[in-house]
Amino acid sequence: MVNTKFWSDSWVREKLNPLDRYLFLYFLTNEHTNICGIYELHLDIIAFETGLDKHDLTKSLLPRLKPKVYYKDGWVIIPNFTKNQNQGSKLIQIGIGNELSKVPPKILEYAKGYKYPIQALSYLIKSNLIKSNVADTPLTDREIRRLVQ
Repeated sequence: MVNTKFWSDSWVREKLNPLDRYLFLYFLTNEHTNICGIYELHLDIIAFETGLDKHDLTKSLLPRLKPKVYYKDGWVIIPNFTKNQNQGSKLIQIGIGNELSKVPPKILEYAKGYKYPIQALSYLIKSNLIKSNVADTPLTDREIRRLVQ
């Protein structure tokens, strides 16, 4: 769910035109997104689902969404996405960690450079609550339920 304060956010009001807002909302709400806000999404799919031209996306629209949304090597990175999750919930933290464990290391490095708060989940890795290696298998729903009880 998108926070209703989206429309009163000063960055949205002052920096984005209507087409930029549309694309920003798309990145927050499309069916490919996940709980961590870093997900793979090819430009062809973005263009098809939004009806926007690929050239316009790469040359003008995507650059205008920085620093809220980055698009790198076919991956969408939304640095503040987890700030809008219930971070006090262990289940949410584990879900975010599991999704991050699926992201290639190269993309995680980009995300860190874009101020994505990956370090906030480091204690989950240290506690073996999530896998730290992309090659590892994420926790199953049953394992997650066991850990949060």
